[in-house]
Amino acid sequence: MIHSGAFIGAEVPVWDIAERFGDRTNLLVTDMAQGRDLAGRLGANSVALMRGHGFAAAARSLIDVVRLSVYLPRNARVQFKAMQLGELKPLSPGEINARAAGPGYKPQSPETQRACSTGRCAPAAATYFKTRRTPPAGSGTSPL
Repeated sequence: MIHSGAFIGAEVPVWDIAERFGDRTNLLVTDMAQGRDLAGRLGANSVALMRGHGFAAAARSLIDVVRLSVYLPRNARVQFKAMQLGELKPLSPGEINARAAGPGYKPQSPETQRACSTGRCAPAAATYFKTRRTPPAGSGTSPL
């Protein structure tokens, strides 16, 4: 939906633990068979939604996983609001590829790696998670 979420990719598969493991799980991945099944659904994608739980993210670096953890929920909020307004127009594969190839944030760049080696990335991620808004207990709303 939004350009900063382009690295999420064009496809986001949904993994439903009940499809293979029945409806008596706690919706958490608790053994290798479940982990392998989730990894299979994730495939070559960066993210898989987990029905009844949230999402799993995989990337080349911790920086990329943190970015997914920040921008996937942000993108979901924008998409949810956009769906209330009418028909969606998602990013095209060309736009996604152009964002990945063009100038901008490069997680593997020497500058990014240097910033993270000096400890500036982890505190930024910690600050995000400490300050993000959480709905009041019992409100029935999701932070997404």
